[in-house]
Amino acid sequence: MSQKYLRGQSKGDSMIIFYHMQDVSHRFRIKFAVSEIKTSHDVCRECAEKMANYFPVKAIVTTETVNHENASDKTILHGEVTLSDLANVVTRTSKNQLPAVYNSMPTDTTDIGVLLKLCLSDPSFPAYVEQVEKELDNLALNANA
Repeated sequence: MSQKYLRGQSKGDSMIIFYHMQDVSHRFRIKFAVSEIKTSHDVCRECAEKMANYFPVKAIVTTETVNHENASDKTILHGEVTLSDLANVVTRTSKNQLPAVYNSMPTDTTDIGVLLKLCLSDPSFPAYVEQVEKELDNLALNANA
């Protein structure tokens, strides 16, 4: 039997609605415009909140939204980004922020869910995560040296 679902995902001023039934899938994208009173981000967020009463809607926070709130706190890195810069941003030892291209996420999250379940069911995954954290710390330290 085919799985049926209806779900949404909102990001910035856009919302995507995923619909799947009987081996047929559809995606609908809605892009919100600025109203006289509210920004397009606010209109999209309100719509997502209302739609969430009827089906699951995941809200993705974009760096653009964060930039409006904390514009003076963070500097966006430009040009080539070194591994040490990446490590510092990921480990939060730097107040810099990665360019928007580093924050993009595929809209189809079914693969990521399968990957996450696979990782969590692997008994060696916690040790792997610990090794990744140590390597990130090493990269960040080497950048400061």
